[in-house]
Amino acid sequence: MVRFISRIRKKQRAQAMVEFALTLPVFLLAVWGVIELSRFFLAYSSVYTASREASRFASSVGELGEPNYLQCAEIANVAVDMGFFGGVNFEDVIIFYESSPGVITGSCFRIADAGKEKFIALKGNCYDGSITCSNTTPRYQPAFGDRVQVQVETLYKPIVGIVPEMPVKANNGRTIMMEIKRTPVPMIRELCADYVHFKQSGLQVDPSDSSILYIEVLNESSKSNFIVFAIENIDWNSKYYDEVILETINWDGNPIWLNEDGQAYELPPITIIEESFYAGSLRNLLAKETIKLEFDFSDKANQSDFNLTFDLVLQNASLPTDYCDPVAGN
Repeated sequence: MVRFISRIRKKQRAQAMVEFALTLPVFLLAVWGVIELSRFFLAYSSVYTASREASRFASSVGELGEPNYLQCAEIANVAVDMGFFGGVNFEDVIIFYESSPGVITGSCFRIADAGKEKFIALKGNCYDGSITCSNTTPRYQPAFGDRVQVQVETLYKPIVGIVPEMPVKANNGRTIMMEIKRTPVPMIRELCADYVHFKQSGLQVDPSDSSILYIEVLNESSKSNFIVFAIENIDWNSKYYDEVILETINWDGNPIWLNEDGQAYELPPITIIEESFYAGSLRNLLAKETIKLEFDFSDKANQSDFNLTFDLVLQNASLPTDYCDPVAGN
């Protein structure tokens, strides 16, 4: 019985060895296939990336010196650096130009020795002309909308010679980014004196409050804003109103000056400069806007006897050197 069991075990071990011997080649073939497929995709990805990044560099204007589309050696360097894992060399890079996809306008060039700026002109589908991207003349002069193409082609070599060597090729093109020279157009400034004036010729008594004299200020500009800079030489005939006090000056109903000390100001003229205004943000005269400038006194002010006079100075909000003293409108 023991001998019988021993024979069975020996047969099982022999069977396992035979099965292992039969499956091992299949397993190794599968592993080799995965490795080769991975290496192929790595090579293809490297070649595609090299072509894409080189064409992206070539299409840009460049920061200093000549444009990038004329620097063939630098374009090839970018392709070689990005295609390292795919085994890309300088001779694997071809550079050419197109007026539109598929329409070649310049010679094709392969970099033979980037360090020595040697370029080999290629014929065939490429235009056989003298225009190049090398340091020789005449040089390629792109038209608006031209494209630069970078073609990278290398040879994939498998680990085992069972699979033949296969070419891996990628081609990318981009429109050349050209510098556009623009002649600066001077901005036409709308000056204060041309657009700001009083809507009426003289001061009016407010119908709702006889102690307020007002005048309307109109900004006819459609885009320029102005600001009240100063109210100078405020004066009135005090022989009729000996105790009348100027209490506030309002701009669009908002006080921009207050008589904080309560003085009667019996000896005009009064000058209110920019630093004296109560609220600077309320002194705006926006485009196409009409604002009331109001003088609020402590008692009624009949302009025919009172004869209030003043000088209003406005400033351009976008041109600090532009001042004006509005005049009566038409």
